[in-house]
Amino acid sequence: MVEIKFPLSQNSRVCGRAVCGECSTRKISENRVCDVCYVRASNPRAEERRRDVIRLKKTTIENYKMQLKTGKDELHLLETKKRELEKRVLILCNRNNE
Repeated sequence: MVEIKFPLSQNSRVCGRAVCGECSTRKISENRVCDVCYVRASNPRAEERRRDVIRLKKTTIENYKMQLKTGKDELHLLETKKRELEKRVLILCNRNNE
């Protein structure tokens, strides 16, 4: 039987991902962290920009949802007006046929 050994890994102290010494040599306060967490922790402006991008994406999605709802409401209103006009046309046609 062949024994396969995996490198001993720890969890990143920030995000919890499994990180071995070969994957990341980064540490924050003597705790091993993954490269992504290290960059975020060492460059707070990068984290701030990431949050801004996420906020912008959420805002954009909310705007699209509002536009979609507005479009659906307008479509419903137009369909209602169309039905009313069709009823009027039928009434006028029936009057002309009498």
